[in-house]
Parts: sequence; structure tokens; C-alpha cells
Amino acid sequence: MHLDAISSITALDVDAFGQYELVAVRDGVVLQDNFMQGQRVLAGETVMLLADESDIWIEASLPATSTFPVKVGDTAQVIFNGEHFTAQVIQQSHIIDPLTRTRTVRLAIRNTTHSHHAGMFVDVLFSVPTPSPVMAVPETAMVRSNDGDWVIYVENEASGAFTPVEVQRGEALGEYRRIEGVETGTRIVTHGAFFVASELAKSGFDPHNH
Repeated sequence: MHLDAISSITALDVDAFGQYELVAVRDGVVLQDNFMQGQRVLAGETVMLLADESDIWIEASLPATSTFPVKVGDTAQVIFNGEHFTAQVIQQSHIIDPLTRTRTVRLAIRNTTHSHHAGMFVDVLFSVPTPSPVMAVPETAMVRSNDGDWVIYVENEASGAFTPVEVQRGEALGEYRRIEGVETGTRIVTHGAFFVASELAKSGFDPHNH
């Protein structure tokens, strides 16, 4: 209890005895209120649980075999409900969870909008440098061909038509996927590739000339 609140008790009128104003030493929101009217409270007993949510922690679980060069001070993107927020790595665990077989990276994020709360699940995207430039496309840009190969649809600038091109699918890079098989600067369909594939199939186009 705050010292000012304790001092004010001595000035209470006898008729108001039993009614006290509790003052927290810092701002926050009440997460738990276990106090019941008439309850006797002993010294040191928890009456309410408060939390300051202006800054919160996020724990990201990475595979135990992950070799991502994540270090304290790095920034990451936190995605919740379609919105992106910037967080900063503040701690790394060197212990592998025996149940999930993951290691924890802790991040701090400013929560000025109070849109994040304890217990929520979010996606975390780390910015990981690569030894050399790579070609990466959204997952929505790739579809399976009839023979099971991965293809993307390349735009012909002259005619505006789309041609399927087989690519080699690599590792995931956040919301993107590394690919090989096309040159840098190639114009491709990034969204709606399945629709393009369906329209080409209706027209009888076969990318393999079968």
C-alpha cells in the first residue's frame, strides 16, 4: 500500500471506518481481483494483480536446430490480426524446451495502442541476412502442376499473357519462399496464381505439351 494511502487512514472519520482507498505505486490495469467483501487481509497477502501493458514481452519459439543469426538488439516484425508491429530482441534462451524441442527468443514491444495482451498468439518475422541475394516470392505465387512440379506464372510484357515456369522451391523466408529458375526482375503473378492456372486449364493450355 502506498505511504500516502496509509497516512490517509489515520484521518478517516469513524463512520467511514472499514473503507480504504488502495493506491498502486505505478500505473496499470487490474488483471485479478480476488478480494471479497468482509475478507480479512493479512500482511503480505495478494489482494489484486496489476500489470503495466505499455511495454510487453513476446516469446518466439524457434526450432532447436535453427541457425538464424539472431542477436540481442535486432528488430523483428510482429504480426497480429493482419497488422505489423516492430519489436526488439532483448534476450535469448540457451536451453531447449524438452517438450516442444524449441528455443525461446524474447522480444520487447511498445504497446501504446493496448492491442496486445498476455496469452495472445502472434507471428514473428526475423530479418535474416543471406550470404548473397536470393529470389523469393509469396507462397500465393506458386501452384502445383499436373505432374507435381512447382510453377509460377510469368507475364509476357508484349502480349500480356501468362506462361507457367517450373521453379525449385527453397526454404521459407517469413511470408516468402526462396525459389530458383527465374531471373531477377521477371514480372510474375504474386496473387491469384491458382485462378490463372484454372483459366489456362479451361483453354486447354498444357505447359508440358503433353
